[in-house]
Amino acid sequence: MAKAIILKPDGGDIDSINTLAEELDLECVVCDYPLTLEECRLVLEDCDATIIVVDNNIPLNLLEQLLKTASARNCRIIGVWSRSGGVTDLPPSIESYATDVLTWDAVKINGAASGTSEPKFEDPHGEEREEPATERNKC
Repeated sequence: MAKAIILKPDGGDIDSINTLAEELDLECVVCDYPLTLEECRLVLEDCDATIIVVDNNIPLNLLEQLLKTASARNCRIIGVWSRSGGVTDLPPSIESYATDVLTWDAVKINGAASGTSEPKFEDPHGEEREEPATERNKC
């Protein structure tokens, strides 16, 4: 079974996030911000995927460090639009590192986390959005 961490933004809806974790066919660890860089490294040690709930309360400097670490470990990085809405712009580090950006849908997230689906980039309403212009490594 693939292992994923789900990063919950400050003030994020923990009940919804726990429900999502239960719906995923993954071994999930839900983490709160803020994490230190060392905690990030430990949490990512055996991870196959990092799922970031996109919200206004993400500490951007920590997110950048975390995603660099996840990317260096060949961990899939999935941005998931918050259910609460209100956010329409991705943080620059998610634009740079994400392998997928999806709506809150366990089936889509499972496919992205396990690597069984093609990379997909969606806006907060589930419409296809342009893939970021970042050069990506294809495994």
